[in-house]
Amino acid sequence: MKFTTRLLAIIAAVVLIFGSLLSLFDGRPFMGIEAMLRYAAIAVGLGIVLGPLLYLALRACAWSITPTGFEGRRYLGPRTHIEWADIVKAGQFSLHGLPALFVTSGSSEREIIAYTLGVDFPAVHVQLVRHAGPDHVLTRCFRPDAD
Repeated sequence: MKFTTRLLAIIAAVVLIFGSLLSLFDGRPFMGIEAMLRYAAIAVGLGIVLGPLLYLALRACAWSITPTGFEGRRYLGPRTHIEWADIVKAGQFSLHGLPALFVTSGSSEREIIAYTLGVDFPAVHVQLVRHAGPDHVLTRCFRPDAD
Protein backbone atom coordinates (compact mmCIF):
# COMPACT_ATOMS: atom_id res chain seq x y z
CA MET A 1 0.00 0.00 0.00
CA LYS A 2 2.94 2.34 0.62
CA PHE A 3 3.95 2.08 -3.01
CA THR A 4 0.44 2.87 -4.28
CA THR A 5 0.18 5.97 -2.11
CA ARG A 6 3.60 7.15 -3.24
CA LEU A 7 2.74 6.50 -6.90
CA LEU A 8 -0.51 8.46 -6.60
CA ALA A 9 1.33 11.37 -4.93
CA ILE A 10 3.93 11.40 -7.71
CA ILE A 11 1.21 11.36 -10.40
CA ALA A 12 -0.61 14.22 -8.66
CA ALA A 13 2.58 16.28 -8.36
CA VAL A 14 3.48 15.74 -12.01
CA VAL A 15 -0.01 16.70 -13.19
CA LEU A 16 -0.05 19.83 -10.99
CA ILE A 17 3.42 20.91 -12.12
CA PHE A 18 2.57 20.24 -15.76
CA GLY A 19 -0.68 22.21 -15.43
CA SER A 20 1.13 25.12 -13.79
CA LEU A 21 3.81 25.23 -16.48
CA LEU A 22 1.18 24.98 -19.20
CA SER A 23 -0.67 27.96 -17.71
CA LEU A 24 2.51 30.02 -17.46
CA PHE A 25 3.61 29.24 -21.04
CA ASP A 26 0.13 30.08 -22.30
CA GLY A 27 0.46 33.58 -20.81
CA ARG A 28 -2.13 33.06 -18.11
CA PRO A 29 -1.38 33.92 -14.48
CA PHE A 30 -0.64 31.18 -11.97
CA MET A 31 -3.65 28.93 -11.66
CA GLY A 32 -6.26 29.47 -9.00
CA ILE A 33 -7.81 27.02 -6.58
CA GLU A 34 -10.38 25.79 -9.14
CA ALA A 35 -7.66 24.83 -11.60
CA MET A 36 -5.62 23.14 -8.87
CA LEU A 37 -8.67 21.12 -7.81
CA ARG A 38 -9.33 20.19 -11.45
CA TYR A 39 -5.74 18.99 -11.92
CA ALA A 40 -5.88 17.12 -8.60
CA ALA A 41 -9.07 15.39 -9.79
CA ILE A 42 -7.32 14.43 -13.03
CA ALA A 43 -4.41 13.00 -11.03
CA VAL A 44 -6.74 11.00 -8.80
CA GLY A 45 -8.59 9.74 -11.89
CA LEU A 46 -5.31 8.66 -13.48
CA GLY A 47 -4.38 6.87 -10.26
CA ILE A 48 -7.72 5.10 -10.14
CA VAL A 49 -7.35 3.96 -13.77
CA LEU A 50 -3.62 3.20 -13.82
CA GLY A 51 -3.47 1.56 -10.38
CA PRO A 52 -5.59 -1.48 -11.24
CA LEU A 53 -3.97 -1.80 -14.68
CA LEU A 54 -0.51 -1.85 -13.12
CA TYR A 55 -1.73 -4.31 -10.49
CA LEU A 56 -3.15 -6.67 -13.14
CA ALA A 57 -0.02 -6.48 -15.26
CA LEU A 58 2.25 -7.30 -12.33
CA ARG A 59 -0.16 -9.86 -10.83
CA ALA A 60 0.12 -11.90 -14.01
CA CYS A 61 3.84 -12.16 -13.25
CA ALA A 62 3.43 -13.07 -9.55
CA TRP A 63 6.10 -15.12 -7.82
CA SER A 64 6.28 -16.83 -4.45
CA ILE A 65 8.66 -18.31 -1.94
CA THR A 66 7.84 -21.81 -0.74
CA PRO A 67 9.61 -24.07 1.77
CA THR A 68 10.94 -26.16 -1.16
CA GLY A 69 11.89 -23.47 -3.65
CA PHE A 70 11.02 -20.42 -5.72
CA GLU A 71 7.95 -20.29 -7.98
CA GLY A 72 7.24 -17.87 -10.77
CA ARG A 73 6.79 -17.42 -14.49
CA ARG A 74 9.28 -17.74 -17.26
CA TYR A 75 9.43 -14.76 -19.57
CA LEU A 76 6.18 -15.12 -21.55
CA GLY A 77 5.94 -18.71 -20.40
CA PRO A 78 4.24 -21.01 -17.91
CA ARG A 79 4.69 -21.02 -14.14
CA THR A 80 7.62 -23.08 -12.97
CA HIS A 81 9.23 -24.16 -9.71
CA ILE A 82 12.96 -24.22 -8.99
CA GLU A 83 14.23 -26.06 -5.90
CA TRP A 84 16.50 -24.09 -3.54
CA ALA A 85 19.51 -26.33 -4.22
CA ASP A 86 19.00 -25.99 -7.98
CA ILE A 87 19.20 -22.16 -8.06
CA VAL A 88 22.68 -21.28 -9.28
CA LYS A 89 22.32 -17.69 -10.42
CA ALA A 90 20.12 -14.75 -9.45
CA GLY A 91 20.38 -11.05 -10.02
CA GLN A 92 18.51 -7.80 -10.40
CA PHE A 93 17.93 -6.01 -13.69
CA SER A 94 15.42 -3.74 -15.42
CA LEU A 95 12.81 -5.30 -17.73
CA HIS A 96 10.79 -2.85 -19.83
CA GLY A 97 11.74 -0.13 -17.33
CA LEU A 98 10.50 -2.09 -14.30
CA PRO A 99 12.80 -3.54 -11.66
CA ALA A 100 12.99 -7.31 -11.94
CA LEU A 101 14.93 -10.33 -10.75
CA PHE A 102 16.10 -13.36 -12.72
CA VAL A 103 16.49 -16.75 -11.07
CA THR A 104 18.29 -19.45 -13.05
CA SER A 105 18.24 -23.22 -12.56
CA GLY A 106 21.48 -25.15 -12.73
CA SER A 107 20.07 -28.45 -13.91
CA SER A 108 17.75 -27.25 -16.66
CA GLU A 109 17.08 -24.31 -18.97
CA ARG A 110 14.49 -22.86 -16.57
CA GLU A 111 14.72 -19.21 -15.64
CA ILE A 112 12.15 -17.26 -13.65
CA ILE A 113 11.61 -13.56 -14.21
CA ALA A 114 10.18 -11.87 -11.10
CA TYR A 115 9.12 -8.22 -11.07
CA THR A 116 10.15 -6.52 -7.83
CA LEU A 117 8.29 -3.23 -8.16
CA GLY A 118 6.81 -2.36 -4.76
CA VAL A 119 8.22 -5.45 -3.04
CA ASP A 120 9.08 -5.20 0.67
CA PHE A 121 12.72 -6.32 0.40
CA PRO A 122 13.35 -6.76 4.16
CA ALA A 123 10.26 -9.00 4.54
CA VAL A 124 11.29 -11.11 1.53
CA HIS A 125 14.83 -11.35 2.93
CA VAL A 126 13.46 -12.75 6.21
CA GLN A 127 11.46 -15.38 4.29
CA LEU A 128 14.49 -16.33 2.19
CA VAL A 129 16.75 -16.66 5.23
CA ARG A 130 14.13 -18.95 6.80
CA HIS A 131 13.64 -21.18 3.73
CA ALA A 132 16.82 -20.97 1.62
CA GLY A 133 19.42 -19.97 4.19
CA PRO A 134 21.45 -16.81 4.77
CA ASP A 135 24.16 -17.65 2.23
CA HIS A 136 21.88 -18.59 -0.66
CA VAL A 137 22.43 -16.66 -3.90
CA LEU A 138 18.80 -15.48 -3.94
CA THR A 139 18.93 -14.36 -0.31
CA ARG A 140 21.92 -12.14 -1.15
CA CYS A 141 19.81 -10.35 -3.79
CA PHE A 142 17.33 -9.24 -1.13
CA ARG A 143 19.83 -8.24 1.56
CA PRO A 144 18.94 -4.84 3.03
CA ASP A 145 22.32 -3.49 1.88
CA ALA A 146 22.09 -5.02 -1.64
CA ASP A 147 21.89 -2.49 -4.48
